[in-house]
Formats: sequence, structure tokens, C-alpha cells
Amino acid sequence: MIEKVSGDMEGMSGMMASEDMARVQALVDDARMLLAGGEHDHEMSRSPFDHARAIAKAGAALGHARAADALHFSYMEQ
Repeated sequence: MIEKVSGDMEGMSGMMASEDMARVQALVDDARMLLAGGEHDHEMSRSPFDHARAIAKAGAALGHARAADALHFSYMEQ
């Protein structure tokens, strides 16, 4: 999903205001950060809590990516 939004943004960069692009990019950056944190927690998991935390971060990353996609779509409809 993160790559999908990033690819969509590349193709539409000339059609959106720069501040709108920055808002979508902020959500994508947050998604990447959360995903990296989840992957790290998963690799270093020493307990069920660590594993649960990794799952939570991955879910949050997906939520941020979906929000970025929805925001990007709404900007493109304007």
C-alpha cells in the first residue's frame, strides 16, 4: 500500500498543490516509520508483548498508508 500511494503521487505530482502533496507525503513517511519500527520489533521480539507491539505498529502503518491514499484521492477529485 505504501508503494502504491508513492507511485500514485509520482504520477500526479504536477496536478496537485505542493502543500497537498506534503500532507500526503507526511502520512506516507509516518507509515514507513511505523512499518520499520514494527519490523524491528518483530526481529528483536523476546516476548509475546514485543510480538504484539510489532503487530500493532504494522497495523498502524497500514492505517496511515490507507489514510494517505484516501487523502490523495480526495485531493485529485478537487
